[in-house]
Amino acid sequence: MSKVSDSYASVIRGVSQQVPHDRLPGQHWEQDNYISDPVRGLSRRHGSEFKDDQQLTRPPTQEDLDDGADRSEQTLFVDGQEYGLFHRTKNYPDSRLAPLVVVHKDTSRFLPVRYPYDGPAAAIMGEGISTITAAGRYILLASANRPVAHVTTDNTLASSKQHAVWVRGGVNSRKFSITITINGVAKDYSYTTLGSYYDGVLDTSDIPPYNDPPTNSDPNKLYTKQINDRVNAYNTKVNQHLAAVAKDISPGSIAEKLAALVKVDHPTAVADGPYVCIVVDGIVSADDGGNGDLIRTVSREITAAELVTSRHYDGKVVKVVPKQANALAYYLKAARTDGVTGGFGEVVWRETAGLGVSLSWVFLIGLIKDGICYVASSPKELATLTGTEVPPIEDSSCGDGDSSPIPEFMTRVITHMRMFQDRLMIIAGSTVFLSKSGDYFNFFRKSVLAVADDDPIEVFAQGTEDDVITSGVQHDRNVILCGKRYQYIVPGRENMTPRNP
Repeated sequence: MSKVSDSYASVIRGVSQQVPHDRLPGQHWEQDNYISDPVRGLSRRHGSEFKDDQQLTRPPTQEDLDDGADRSEQTLFVDGQEYGLFHRTKNYPDSRLAPLVVVHKDTSRFLPVRYPYDGPAAAIMGEGISTITAAGRYILLASANRPVAHVTTDNTLASSKQHAVWVRGGVNSRKFSITITINGVAKDYSYTTLGSYYDGVLDTSDIPPYNDPPTNSDPNKLYTKQINDRVNAYNTKVNQHLAAVAKDISPGSIAEKLAALVKVDHPTAVADGPYVCIVVDGIVSADDGGNGDLIRTVSREITAAELVTSRHYDGKVVKVVPKQANALAYYLKAARTDGVTGGFGEVVWRETAGLGVSLSWVFLIGLIKDGICYVASSPKELATLTGTEVPPIEDSSCGDGDSSPIPEFMTRVITHMRMFQDRLMIIAGSTVFLSKSGDYFNFFRKSVLAVADDDPIEVFAQGTEDDVITSGVQHDRNVILCGKRYQYIVPGRENMTPRNP
């Protein structure tokens, strides 16, 4: 008995899906509401069931129809539920269609969308959304027209007039000085400590002797007394000098002498123990006449973190510029150890941002709660709408424009967003940015001094600067990105860190 085996060239054999010469023998030319399948045979097409609707307040106009035709749909899974978001891609000012339509795909019902109708969220959704993604329980919607808005602040400026000079020790016959430079003009204020030896001389030559050899007569007793008195007076002056020297070389005494000199020109100068506190719009430096170990200044810049003072003004920000070649500058901020805000006192120094970057607008943030989709222009506004705590978008925490540059997307329109390896991927043009791992609203490094594995990442492919990435899909742990000119792949089989982008 012979056996014959074969296979169909395609299992898609619907009439409307095949050109005439590819149709099977005897297959109909037209079938209404039927599916012709070579394996299962002829079956009736499944019908439709009406689930839900949204009514217009007027008969649809041509702009309404154009708005509906230009919509884009994004399917998201939020808290294990599948939702379809149909959003406007460009501005239709006369359209009465809702700018954002949300469908619960598991129940096939429309979700009400709530947002401040007189705020930026309404205007942004009306102008068009370029991309939508889900970050945890939050839905992020990027504007198709508005670039990301940020504000930069020079954090060193507010405390640039606050200076502290710390006298750490004193020695004899040493010149201690403070130099204040204002508009390029420098002036020194110097004090020299007392010498360790008394300058006076013990001289008894002016006391006449009475008898030679001396006797026990009264005049000889008077001579001896005069000599002893002269010696005692000399010793008293020596002891007084030694006491004065011990006080004079104390750090507190030196600070008082220097503060009194500076106060003549700058009334804000005051001594606080071994410190000289100065508030002046200039640069303050100090010198101990030696290697600098006995006096230390924190003005606007220092060369190493260990050169800070243990006391300073609360909130003082100083720039640390290492002496090593090509070393990046970083910034330290003083905070009172007793928790008191402001004033001069004991402080601890922590790394901070010299150039503060605050994001005033990045994307719309949505949250589905109690069957309603809430959309706001900021986490704070969303928290007010929903009564739910929403994590803020973090400001920069270290560095400046050189040591911690502003990410590319913060100056451009976001063209695509998605999640990748527990990071929020934000793309503007051809530059791919990945947020801090697990912290989707944090876009800045934690420290300039060390690169952590969970720090943000920013990469781009060389030679593609003029491309615009508009979409992407995840495939086998990798992400395939599609631009207008090129296609890219972001490998995901290994964990991506700032060290191996």
